[in-house]
Amino acid sequence: MTTSNHIFPPTHGLLEYTHFGYMWTTVRTKRIVASHTVYALLEMEPFSEFMNEEKWRTFVHPNDLYKLLQAEEKLMTEGTACSAEYRLVTKTGRHVHINHFMQLSIGLDNEVKILSILDDITEQKHAEVMLEVMHEGFFELDSSFELKRVNAATEMLWRLHRDDLIGKNIWNVFPEAVGTAFYEAITRAVHEKKNVVQNVIGPAEGHWLHISTTPFSDGVFVIFYDIQNEKEAEQEALKHHNILKQAEELAGAGSWEYDVATKQFTWSENFSKLFGLSEGATITPGIYVEAASPAFKEAAQRLVDRIEKNFAAFEELLEVEIKGEPRFFFVKTMLFDHENSSPSKVLGLNMDVTTLHRSRQAITELNEALLEKNRALNTAISELKAFNSLAATDYKETLRHLYTSLEFIVVNDARNLSNPSRANIRRAQSAIQRMKLITEDIISYSQLNAATEPAVDVELNDILKLVQRDMKVKIEDASATITCGNCPTIHGHPQLLVLLFHHLVDNALKFRKKDSAPEIHLTARQLAGSSIDHPDAMPGKDYHAISVADNGIGINTGDTEKMFTMFGKLHDGKEYKGSGIGLAVCKKIMDLHNGFITVESELAKGTVFTCYFPT
Repeated sequence: MTTSNHIFPPTHGLLEYTHFGYMWTTVRTKRIVASHTVYALLEMEPFSEFMNEEKWRTFVHPNDLYKLLQAEEKLMTEGTACSAEYRLVTKTGRHVHINHFMQLSIGLDNEVKILSILDDITEQKHAEVMLEVMHEGFFELDSSFELKRVNAATEMLWRLHRDDLIGKNIWNVFPEAVGTAFYEAITRAVHEKKNVVQNVIGPAEGHWLHISTTPFSDGVFVIFYDIQNEKEAEQEALKHHNILKQAEELAGAGSWEYDVATKQFTWSENFSKLFGLSEGATITPGIYVEAASPAFKEAAQRLVDRIEKNFAAFEELLEVEIKGEPRFFFVKTMLFDHENSSPSKVLGLNMDVTTLHRSRQAITELNEALLEKNRALNTAISELKAFNSLAATDYKETLRHLYTSLEFIVVNDARNLSNPSRANIRRAQSAIQRMKLITEDIISYSQLNAATEPAVDVELNDILKLVQRDMKVKIEDASATITCGNCPTIHGHPQLLVLLFHHLVDNALKFRKKDSAPEIHLTARQLAGSSIDHPDAMPGKDYHAISVADNGIGINTGDTEKMFTMFGKLHDGKEYKGSGIGLAVCKKIMDLHNGFITVESELAKGTVFTCYFPT
């Protein structure tokens, strides 16, 4: 066998000291002369075996032999240099990946030979395989930002085939990424030649990615993976943290945690605020004892012992002094146990209940005052009931006897009395009659609250018909006309509703004009509380508005409030008889129905009373 020194020009001697192997193949004889590196690739001693074309092909992996044969055929038919990638199987059975470059050459002896250069690309192939199977995305860019390599994970994440990526400028593939953090990270790594690691929004999927960019002489490698789930979990945790923080602030609460093993005490931001501490201040469970008022020191020490020594639950109200101001904290703890039931953590909630505590004290004081007032009110009610009973029996009976006695004198002794005496007796009788009327009205008013009938659904049309029937004689005497619209069904007390509309119709008949017959119109409509200009109207409720309008004498607008007070007469008592209680009764009946009554009037043009019943 001829050595390589006899075959290769001096310039190829350098190849002996590189990772490249080379060999000459004589086309006519099929003999091969190989360098030391070729034998090393095959894991053989240099020049230990005779090498020819047939021998070489025994080292080629059977599944890859066609690649070598195709390249040799192309070389011999076209005469142009070509290459083939295939595997060699070494003496020990190890597989070696090579890139076999070959070209034709004429030797010194005019023999046609094939010059072969063999490049060991095993590590590169292994790296490519690793890149393909790795879960992280990988791509390689040259200095012009053209994509040179991508792995399967990148194809999957970007939903693009590598044929649509290789050789293309990444910013042409993803123009929307220009100017984003993804763009800045990669361009900075290329231009500044430094590794850049950060979280960015990906250009294709719109997800959060963790990217690591590693620059090299002609470009940059980028490894990335999807962290969208982690980001969402982080944002969700942050949201819950913010919600908890806001909840603590709104509730005036703070939380803490004590680790039994490490004795580490951690606390929320609002916990330190409750104690008036600045941010960054060191806190221990002993802060409860330090801040506790003298009367609560023992309870505070018991709490600290249960946190640090006994690891027991605690639930108690503590009074503390924060910057000289007394505050009340409700403290509750609970234990977090390991599987072996031994406590691992003590969790605590601290709630500022100062306002609540003071409110309870104020409520207690108000309840005591209210109890006292209730006693006085019950006494007054008892006295009023006694008076009503007296007025309803003895007082009315006394007035009747007095009136009868005066009538007996007038009838039997009139001839013995002077005319002025008889006139005075008649005036006394008239006063007794007015007193009797007022007494009966007061009794009726005081008994309104004691309505025994339950509230039921009432057809107002039926109520108005009943009122007109009962007042038929008075309506006919006044030559009045009454018109009623279609009225709704309301929930109320039938007897009280009859009394309500009796007074309103009677009021319209009483205060009629002398020169015209009364005209009374009853109408109904439904209104939203927000559209009613009255302090008792509730915006969230709807109301049935029942109006009673007349063409009577009317009143001054400024006197309308006085109408609904006890004995609130607006007209001459000699001309218009009555006690002045009728409209006060109407107002009280509306109060009992959780409604209200209004009046609109103008002198000589009539009056409109409107009753508002909640639907």
